[in-house]
Order: sequence, then C-alpha cells, then structure tokens
Amino acid sequence: MLIKNILNIFFLFYCSFIFSQKDNVKVTAIDKKNLYKKHLFLAPKFDLKYYNQSNKLDSTSIKNNKFEFNIQGFSDDFPRPYFFIMEFEKNKSYLITQDFYILNKSKNVVFDSENAKITDENEYNELKKDKNSYIEYMKDVFLQKGKIDSIKYTSTDFEKIGDSLKPTYEKLKEEEEKRLLKYSKLNPNSIILFWEIVNKTENEGYNLVYETAFTNLSKRIKNSSPGKELSKLFTQIKKITIGNYFNFYIKNSKIKISKKYTLVDFWFSYCKPCIEEMPKYKLIYEKYKVKGFEYIGISTDRSQDINNWKKVIEKNGLVWQNLLDENGLESKKYNINKFPTTFLLDSEGKIVKKDISPEELDKFLEENLKN
Repeated sequence: MLIKNILNIFFLFYCSFIFSQKDNVKVTAIDKKNLYKKHLFLAPKFDLKYYNQSNKLDSTSIKNNKFEFNIQGFSDDFPRPYFFIMEFEKNKSYLITQDFYILNKSKNVVFDSENAKITDENEYNELKKDKNSYIEYMKDVFLQKGKIDSIKYTSTDFEKIGDSLKPTYEKLKEEEEKRLLKYSKLNPNSIILFWEIVNKTENEGYNLVYETAFTNLSKRIKNSSPGKELSKLFTQIKKITIGNYFNFYIKNSKIKISKKYTLVDFWFSYCKPCIEEMPKYKLIYEKYKVKGFEYIGISTDRSQDINNWKKVIEKNGLVWQNLLDENGLESKKYNINKFPTTFLLDSEGKIVKKDISPEELDKFLEENLKN
C-alpha cells in the first residue's frame, strides 16, 4: 500500500503556504555533522486537523550553519509532533527524521543528516519522562518487531518472507494491543500514548482497542483540540467497519450497489501498487461479472491530475465504473489514506471484507457465486 500523506504534504506546500506572524514559535535546526546544505522541510507528523490549519509544510535554507523556522503558535499548551524532511534528489529521494514535539515555546533541535536521528535540546521534562516510560513498557514488543523486520527487509525474497511472517506479526500485534490498553489505564495523562493511538488509527483504521485506550485517558487529553478531533474520527470511521453499511457519497450522490457482490477500490493515478494490481482485478471482473460481481474504482486524484487519471483508465482498459472523489474530499472523512484500500460489499451494501487481496477475492467469489 502507498500512504499518500507525504505527497499531500508537498502538494500543500507548493500550492499555498502562509503563516501568520502573530504568536509565532521559532524552531532552530542544526545538522550535527554540518553536512546537509539543501532546503530543510519542517512538517507536521499527522493530518492538519490536529494542528492549526495554517501549519502546513515549511521550508528554509541554511544560514550561519542553522535552519530557522517560524510557525504559528497554538491556542493551547498541547504538544504536537513534527519531523524534518531532507531532500537528496529533487522530487525523488527524501529522508525523514525521528519526530519531536513543539509547544508554544521556541526551541533548538539537532538532527543527524546521516541517520535521521534527533536530539531535542529543549525537550520538555514531563514529555521526556513520558516517552521513556512508554518505550520501556513496550520494549520487548519493539525488540521483537525489529528482529522480524530485519529478517523481512534483508531477505532476497521479500514478498515470500513477508507472507511467512504474518502469523508472528499478528501475535505481536495482539500483545502490543494488550499492553497499550493496560498502559492507558496506568498512565491516563500520557501524551505520548495519545499520539501513538492517533498514529495507529490514522494508519490502520478503526480498532476498538485504540478507542478504549483513548477513552481511558484523562479529561485534559480528551478535551484538548487534538483529542476532540480524534474522538470525531473514531465516530466517523466506525461507519466503515465490517458489518456496517457502506454509505459513501460523491458530490451528494450515493454509490449505487446492484450486484450480489461489489468491490469498491480506492486508488489514485500515480499509485504504483494500485496500478500493479489492476490486471489481476481485470481477470477477476471478466470471470465473475456475469455471475453477479461488480467493481467500482474510486480515484482520489487531485484536480491537476484528473487528465492523468483519465489516461490511466484508457491505457489500462479499466472498463468498470470509475468514479472521481476529487482531491479525496470524501475519502479523508473516513480516514482512507492508504492505497489501494478496498471494501467488498454484499447486495445490500453491507461491508463483508476490507482490504481483501485479489487472490482472496478470487477464492471468495468462486465459493460464493456458484451457479
């Protein structure tokens, strides 16, 4: 899957970037080895709804061996995570640093341009304790995940090894969820845990464990501006979990479901993993369309990419129903930000499966669309 957030961050920067000069916070960045000389980007780690809407990507050049940013301050004292982006090859190669937190105070941050590590010279004491406490509590799980990743990503047969490790990943995920839930009860004031819940929810979708952990947090966190946004997100994305009806609208028109099973595929025209799967779906569509299967592609392409979307449809012979959620306006409401994201619906529009692979879909349809 391709996560579109980084692409969106750069799009927002090049389209419009204006900061109010009122109540600005100064962030000074220094390369530890003084090697990086290109533009340095400062970016919010998560969706802008958790920040000031004007706090989009910022960029600055080096002056006197320093990079200086001025961002608009917040209306509260809730720490928000940011990271730096280093560009090594224009529009192609980037390195993202570890994240750090910004409050309504100026601060100095040291980054290592070789390994992307961060030294926060003005890290807030309570936040530092909070972070160390969470890392220590989850240490065993993190270590096991790291070992599995090292096996997976150093293997010459990446896909095969990755698939074989799925059961182990699932067990680790269950253990991590148990610990996360317990930690929320023991540490209801944990800002680090709050942002970890945001991270998992934004990237994985709705999970009752994450919502329960959020509910266990203090009133201060839940009533904060970011807390209220996360609460709203939970309410919205629960609507597209398995067993619920898929009521999705584009330009005030609800998607119509008329076949026994319908696969709704969210994608965009520059998404390589999306396009690589299209030939498999074409074979499945041809095989089962007369037996009661429908396929609906929903593109989240930006306004300036609509012509490319049309070209990709024509070039790849995508003969099914192709809809456009321009700029992903509706998709964002449901936290659909990984591509491809798919939903398999029954004849009533109820969600049967989510993120089903082409191979799994073929097997499912073979078993459920028998003449």
